[in-house]
Amino acid sequence: LKKGSNLRIIYFGSFAPHRGLETIINCAKLFTDLKVEFYLIGALNTLYSKKISNYKSKNLKILKRIDLKNLKEFTNSMSIGIVPHIKNMHTDTTIPYKLSQYMSLGIPQIVSNCKPLVQTLKESKSGLIYKSGNHLDLAKKIKIIQKLNLQKLKSNSLKYFKKNNWELIVHKNILNIYEEI
Repeated sequence: LKKGSNLRIIYFGSFAPHRGLETIINCAKLFTDLKVEFYLIGALNTLYSKKISNYKSKNLKILKRIDLKNLKEFTNSMSIGIVPHIKNMHTDTTIPYKLSQYMSLGIPQIVSNCKPLVQTLKESKSGLIYKSGNHLDLAKKIKIIQKLNLQKLKSNSLKYFKKNNWELIVHKNILNIYEEI
């Protein structure tokens, strides 16, 4: 899978209705020319995930859960991570771990307009934001991102991750506390 020059939109995480996977599925139907590939990677062990798995097409692949270490195998130089969460009170007050996972791999992102996602992408300058649940707006953003400098977005993604890596920040803070004692 590493090879290939198609834009590769990757969702990595659990399959549940509030995750916005139907937005990706409906958007994938608009890209039948196969210049864009969509990968939904997650657990296929619930009724919802089994329903989702029926939507496979030539440009949409639905795969069982993999270890994060193996996610890099599904990326290429044209990969984009997607966080398609449906906007609600929960998603407006939490930030999904998958965003950090994408950033740690240097993958640019397209995210829905949930408040923490918007704030992170504005600070990181590592991707684009679309209106939650709107597959037409998502398609528009995919067309825009194809024209952007993906190397710059990748670089911004990694820089932001390294600067805001929780383990590094906590380690520095702990060292500072001990130095003050």
